[in-house]
Amino acid sequence: MYGRCGAAENRLPDQRSLGGSWSALEEGIYRAVVERNPVGVLVYDPDTRGILYANPALEGMLLYGAGELRETQLYDLFALDRRDTDARTGRALEAGQCPPDEVRLRRKNGSLVRAEVRLVAIPHVGRGAVCALVRDVEDEVRGKPRGTAAFARSAIDSLSAHVAILDGTGTIVATNRPWRRFAEANGAVPAEVSEGVNYLEVCDAAAGRNCADAAAFARGMRSVLSGREEAFEREYPCHSPTERRWFVGRVTRFADTEPPWAVVAHENVTGRKKAENALQDQNVLLKTTLSQAAEAIVVCDLQGRFTFANDAARRMAMTEPEGSTLDAVSEVAGVPHYPDGTRMPVEQSAMRRALRGETTVGMEVRMVRPDGSHYDLLASAGPLENSDGTIVGAVASFRDITEQKAMEEERERSRGREIATRTQREERRRISRDLHDMVLQDLSGALQSLRLAHLHARGAGSPLDLEEELGALRRATAGLRGAIYDLRHEEERTFVRSVESLVELNRQATPGRRISLGVEEGFPEELPGEVGVELLRILQEALANARRHSGAENVRVRLLAEGGEALAELTDDGRGFEPGEVREGVGLSAMRERVERLGGGIEVVSRPGEGTRVTVRVPLGGGTPDPRPL
Repeated sequence: MYGRCGAAENRLPDQRSLGGSWSALEEGIYRAVVERNPVGVLVYDPDTRGILYANPALEGMLLYGAGELRETQLYDLFALDRRDTDARTGRALEAGQCPPDEVRLRRKNGSLVRAEVRLVAIPHVGRGAVCALVRDVEDEVRGKPRGTAAFARSAIDSLSAHVAILDGTGTIVATNRPWRRFAEANGAVPAEVSEGVNYLEVCDAAAGRNCADAAAFARGMRSVLSGREEAFEREYPCHSPTERRWFVGRVTRFADTEPPWAVVAHENVTGRKKAENALQDQNVLLKTTLSQAAEAIVVCDLQGRFTFANDAARRMAMTEPEGSTLDAVSEVAGVPHYPDGTRMPVEQSAMRRALRGETTVGMEVRMVRPDGSHYDLLASAGPLENSDGTIVGAVASFRDITEQKAMEEERERSRGREIATRTQREERRRISRDLHDMVLQDLSGALQSLRLAHLHARGAGSPLDLEEELGALRRATAGLRGAIYDLRHEEERTFVRSVESLVELNRQATPGRRISLGVEEGFPEELPGEVGVELLRILQEALANARRHSGAENVRVRLLAEGGEALAELTDDGRGFEPGEVREGVGLSAMRERVERLGGGIEVVSRPGEGTRVTVRVPLGGGTPDPRPL
């Protein structure tokens, strides 16, 4: 309850107010010293705290009209806790005065002004009063600091942070200029966030409006004020209708006061926060881009621990890459090998080299899984450096080229088949020409000569009958013509079809000899590259040898696959021979050379009277034949 003392107008206390009388001289002196003094003078009742008198200087300082201050109490003017105000009054009455102290005074409009206040007890007959001498120090603080307190005030005002000092109850006892300016700029009532206001209650009220940050900040302040913690810090948003802002609020112990006081500082970190948000947005964009990349991308730190792996890397890996290390790469992705299958030394891997500062571009690597399967990669890697140029990790990209290599190998096989087909076609044409120009001509000539001899014999009445021989020659000539025609005009044939044609040709060339062909299950229809061409020539030579030298009635050709090799076996029931006693002819030597060029072997088994068996083995993989001699 506010007390009212004296009349409405501002005049000297009368005899009733101070319990005494004034002489004319005393009143003149009083008016000269007090009412015209530039220092504010305030007289108040120590019991009721009611204002008894205020000189014009104080009224102007606090923006009150003449006599209006007498309608107030001391508590309305001092922006302090009531207990603090009462304690100051008590000390003045007990000691007769209090030394000057800087205090916040509340103006009529609610704003605060810094003033140096000195309390002096005024004893009088029957009762007493307290006089407050008030000097405005706001201008001094704005100018050159005077004294330790003023210097400290100026230093705090120069900070960018909004600073308030709280006493042990959470009441604001001092604020700096940025604190007050921010409050005024953001529509806050100065009296609600200035000296004398309990800041804990302000935060509690804000927490009641569903503000989690205010509640957390209040808990942090209580923790520091209670002595449980030395400091507390929290970042929080403080957006306005026109601007997005962020602050960091810090609460720290204030000196060694007892009970503990605290310094509350709110620092505007909007610039930093926006930069962090922009960086985070860039990181999200980068991570999204890397995650959608077709190539596998991984990042590791200086210790070789994977800190990032995109989706492609996860699909390629056998286990989760992130968190594992280069030492466990065999469990994550397989064991690195060179393209030729040789195991790659650990220190030669692309990422190990990157951690040493080396850059790798497009290194082909074969990764072998525990089950023996493999996939091929094209690896590129480089070191990651910080702003100082120090290596802090490595980044690598891996492109799976397994399908690409398979396609390239298939193209190579296709080219090989094309070459083989062209070679076979050219070989058939050559054989056709040789048969037509040499064998057929000789056979035709022999047929004509035999026909003339037969006619002469019949005309001369000779008993010589050559009809059977003539029939055989006619059949051989017709068969040979058909074979020549087939060789010239047939479409591309597989290896097996070509062998069938070759066997049929030999049947027609030797009608009295039985020649059979057997193709075992599992033997491929086509042989790769030049293997088919060379093996066909070898069989052709073997059949020619059997036809010319064996005297066999039965010849059998057998094709089979065994242990990754193609086997061609020719067996006859002819007269045979002793291999050690017969010099190897040109035909057999040529066969052996062809087989060895293919990386295979030839075996000839024969005994007199028991026929002959020729077995040829060549790798089914084909490989690359040795250069053919010119």
